[in-house]
Amino acid sequence: SSTEGKESEGKLVVKMKEELFLPKDDRDKISELPDNILLHMMDFMDTREAVQTCVLSKRWNNLWKRLSTLLFNTSKFESVFKINKFLCRFLSDRDDSISLLNVDLDVGPPIELELYLSGVLYRPPIELELLHRIMEYAVSHNCQRFTINTGIGFKFEVVTVIFFCPSLTNLRLSCGTPLGRTCKLPKSLQLPVLETLHLHSVFFTASDNGCAEPFSKCFLLNTLVLKRCVLDEHAEVICISNSNLSCLVLDNTLKGAGTIVLSTPKLRLLTIQDYACRNKYSTTCNLSFL
Repeated sequence: SSTEGKESEGKLVVKMKEELFLPKDDRDKISELPDNILLHMMDFMDTREAVQTCVLSKRWNNLWKRLSTLLFNTSKFESVFKINKFLCRFLSDRDDSISLLNVDLDVGPPIELELYLSGVLYRPPIELELLHRIMEYAVSHNCQRFTINTGIGFKFEVVTVIFFCPSLTNLRLSCGTPLGRTCKLPKSLQLPVLETLHLHSVFFTASDNGCAEPFSKCFLLNTLVLKRCVLDEHAEVICISNSNLSCLVLDNTLKGAGTIVLSTPKLRLLTIQDYACRNKYSTTCNLSFL
């Protein structure tokens, strides 16, 4: 009947008004998530921003200390002092029992870059001793992925321990500079579980026979990318020798003229970019999978 219809409409209006004026849920639903989910989310953040979450509430106060990733860009800081202060605090205050699985360092150009280019001044954006400390810390805390990208004019040596890290599966070193400053590699990389290796503007060291052969002890290596690298003055040949390698990218691999010898029987994908056509290529095996 019309009376019953009006009553139901009235009840509906009352219910809508009640819902409209109900107090809003002011709970912080993100903070109620389990620690492992929050930490997973924070691992994708720039580490400086992740550390800053400590001011949100007591719930977040010490959470950052259990991060398993260091994602850091020096260009986000105003001075070398602040860069060094932050990194020292991160290393000293984080939970030392937690593995640091992923390190990604983007080291920008030197402070006062214009003065540096004019030959007046060179001031690195991070203290080299601190950079070495980060590398050693990463290796001692079971690092699996290590990436460092340096800017113009930043000369540094990677601490040897990185090239003997038993837990490293992915290593990316980009030392690309137009000023001839490169990172020198040891004669042999001994990374037993390494699967992916990217090298940009690194310096290969030759053995006594004049041949650089750095990759033969990386038994699980699957992907290798070489870009604008340099042979030392005693080397004439770089031998890419690896029984497991399936993907190889040679992007203007050697700045000067040189010979690249492939000993990669399982190679399935080979990409070569050599704009100057200075390098010679040869193989010691049958590349039957290509």
